[in-house]
Amino acid sequence: MNEIEAHTGTLRTRVRQIIHGRDTALGGLFDIAIMIAIIASICLIAFTIDPGMDRWSATLNGMEWFFTMLFTIEYALRLWTAESSRLYARSFFGIIDLLAILPAYVILVVGPEMEYLAVLRALRVARIIRVFRLFADVGRLRTTFAIFLTLMTGGFIWYFLRTPERTVIVLSTGSDSGLYHRMGREVKNVVESAHPDLTIELRTSGGSNDNIRALENGKAQIALVQNDDVSGESVRSIAALHPEILHLISRVDANIRTLEDLTGRRVATGAPGSGTRQITRELLAFADISLDADQARPLSTAKAISQLENGEIDAAFFLSGLGSSEIREAMANPGLTLSGIHVGESDTGAEATATRFTEGFRIYYPNVAPHSIPQMAYEGRPASPIASLSVQAILACSAGLDQDVVVRVTRTLFEKRAILSSRETAFSYLNESTTRSGLQFPLHRGAENYYFRQEPGFLAENAETMGFLLTLVLLAWSAVNWFRKWYSQNQKNRIDTYYRAVDTIIQRLNDPVTLQELDELESEFLKIRKQAADELVREKLAADESFIIYQNMLNVCQSMLFRIRERT
Repeated sequence: MNEIEAHTGTLRTRVRQIIHGRDTALGGLFDIAIMIAIIASICLIAFTIDPGMDRWSATLNGMEWFFTMLFTIEYALRLWTAESSRLYARSFFGIIDLLAILPAYVILVVGPEMEYLAVLRALRVARIIRVFRLFADVGRLRTTFAIFLTLMTGGFIWYFLRTPERTVIVLSTGSDSGLYHRMGREVKNVVESAHPDLTIELRTSGGSNDNIRALENGKAQIALVQNDDVSGESVRSIAALHPEILHLISRVDANIRTLEDLTGRRVATGAPGSGTRQITRELLAFADISLDADQARPLSTAKAISQLENGEIDAAFFLSGLGSSEIREAMANPGLTLSGIHVGESDTGAEATATRFTEGFRIYYPNVAPHSIPQMAYEGRPASPIASLSVQAILACSAGLDQDVVVRVTRTLFEKRAILSSRETAFSYLNESTTRSGLQFPLHRGAENYYFRQEPGFLAENAETMGFLLTLVLLAWSAVNWFRKWYSQNQKNRIDTYYRAVDTIIQRLNDPVTLQELDELESEFLKIRKQAADELVREKLAADESFIIYQNMLNVCQSMLFRIRERT
């Protein structure tokens, strides 16, 4: 047992020499290593605060724990090797050392949801205060070199790691000449302009149904879809963009006025995979209108208009935003006209007719709304409003899309609404107060965070800043104290020089001296007194207790000079 105690005592002494000693090579290396570790940990904290380093968060968190464990071991060794563990724990630097490591363990126990503790986490920066102490212990030149080297290395690491990793988002639109694609192009422009780290790739498709499938199978992350599409659990809403109105365009000579007149006619029901085809199929089934395979033709918008003009078909359905260029071009042909979306003759207005018909259709097919095509909406046509129905076009996304990305995209839509509306009139329907109503697909969590402004509280949001400011105060206070101690020590060192100079004269006066030597000593004495007085005036010396001791020595020396001169 005694041998073990002796060995432990010897080990403790050796460790104490390394940690607390300044006159050994290992002690100097230890101080420099701790200094580099402190500066590196401060750089790491700066990295974690910088949003541009978010993609390295896992690596930074691991490194943060490495430094926490390193400083924990150092703190334990200082406690073990200090002459008085209690005095060290209560000392200023002991408290700073504890604050540098304690918050990490507190958050580990309490849980990361206690975000206000980030104020304590930021106090890790306070550990840089130890650098001032090491600055004096290690030496200015070596300390400055170590700090410079560490900061330069940290700066290079930050420069190369912070280069933003571009997030590529695939936006599925529609045909390259359709409204969806034009709207998608404008969304791409404003989002990429506002967020340089986001890249949006446009993907053409057959329409809304294709876009839903693309979201479900991961081929796209954002898509323009109709609110009536059928989907699984993986689709989420971002915002309702505009109502898509179902247009029924027919040849004038076909005399098609209502849905019932389509029986036995050749009708374009929309391209395969499009929202037009889906709602048209359900609408004809609801109105009990049967079309065989030759009569119901799945045609794209361009082909349907071309065949209408050539007389190959009698009518065609188009689900499009009001005032779309395709419908406008078709209505420029006097041989084509708009027909009402309802059954039976109606002696009421278009709005009432649309409401009456749509309320019944809604029971069979939800997510539609009554609508009417206004009078003269297309270059003077129609001559009177036409009853119809509409479905909301929405910007949707996959459920797994990052919340922060969705928040930024949603915010950009509404912040850039004026720009979007000036380029594509369909965006003029964007309204934050109504864009969430009637959505079939649930809102993405990121969109919810924007609409309901679910932002962190003041303490959580500003914790790092508050902690940083608190650290700056501690740092400034420590720097002032260090400077005062350094200045005081510098003054003490200067007064010590005068102590030694006067003491040298006194020692020489204790030995026999010649008159010539006495003159030399008196001249040196006057020179010392004048120089000290000048430095006192310039405040290089403080008129404190040390200066009083110096004056007493000066008086003693002057008395000795006077007595010896009289004797001589």
